[in-house]
Amino acid sequence: MSTLSGSTLPCPFREPGNNTQSVVVRHSLLTSGAGRGASMHRPRAGLGLSRGSWRSEDSSSTSGTTAHIRGQPERREGPQGVCGGTPCLCQSSRSASFLGPEIMALGLLWLGFTLLGALQTQARDPAPKLIPAPPLDRVPLQPDFKDDQFQGKWYVVGVAGNAFKKEEQGQFTMYTTTYELKEDHSYNVTSILLRDQNCDHWIRTFIPSSQPGQFNLGDIKRYFGVQSYIVRVADTDYNQFAIVFFRKVYKNQEYFKTTLYRRTKELTPELREKFISFAKSLGLTDDHIIFPVPIDQCIDEE
Repeated sequence: MSTLSGSTLPCPFREPGNNTQSVVVRHSLLTSGAGRGASMHRPRAGLGLSRGSWRSEDSSSTSGTTAHIRGQPERREGPQGVCGGTPCLCQSSRSASFLGPEIMALGLLWLGFTLLGALQTQARDPAPKLIPAPPLDRVPLQPDFKDDQFQGKWYVVGVAGNAFKKEEQGQFTMYTTTYELKEDHSYNVTSILLRDQNCDHWIRTFIPSSQPGQFNLGDIKRYFGVQSYIVRVADTDYNQFAIVFFRKVYKNQEYFKTTLYRRTKELTPELREKFISFAKSLGLTDDHIIFPVPIDQCIDEE
């Protein structure tokens, strides 16, 4: 358990992909940011804090080379030298002194093609833009919110957010979040999730705002880069389900997500459709909505 609080190419060309790194974003809630982060699967910068549930925490991520996917070229030594697994014409200044004008011109031509390809790739694959978070006054707030009835253990049976994409999430497993009411009407909030065969505990505090049912993250300065973090209970019957909205600003980027809570692991068709409708009212699409796979490990342990 862990606690989170073959051609010869002129130099200096290298085979593409050998130094490329891939990053998997994990969801938490919001980052973490982020996560997501903290979180769980991708706080990506997402809504997780330390993990990347939005991932981003956050809310957590893992990285590594893609060489095992693309295939590592065999390293070949020779009189011309080695350049990323491909023989080069200019491994040293001594070798370069023997290059004729035709070879130098060829090198410049290759360089031009390489730069052009890089520019075309950047134009074709711009950084993705996140769906803007809706204004808070467009997000419902549970009338006459009863904090004592809301406390207790909830299973997270649905998640949706602007940092989520189904094809990137893979198998997203169910987790739990428990709200413990304190005398000052704040909540100690503990999420338990399975990660790498370990039970992760993510603990934070939600401080009530002037609006019943809306909370702010306590001791926010502890979370690097998190500028604001708002929690809003949109709808609940206290005994069966709850829909909660989260919005986080992390390093000037705004993330938001919503979760569907249940007192049990069962997801009824009616609640599923209700959650999908709510997520889409926030501007999200089917591609941003995930229903975690039910599990027993960690989340059913007291």
